[in-house]
Amino acid sequence: YTIGVVRFTLRELKRPVDSITERMGRVASGDLTAGNDGTTNSLRDEFGTLNREFAAMVTTLSAPIHRTM
Repeated sequence: YTIGVVRFTLRELKRPVDSITERMGRVASGDLTAGNDGTTNSLRDEFGTLNREFAAMVTTLSAPIHRTM
């Protein structure tokens, strides 16, 4: 029983980390559309905060590009 709870908890913690890590890689490669996946915005923990701040950062980075278009 305990092992199952630990596995579930780790999987739930890993999912938002994997999501933002994947999007960070995309942004690092130049894809400024990868800022927000919408799946972790509603989280009211550190992962949600990290996701919202990352999305805001990507929006700020892409703003000068959108102004010149």
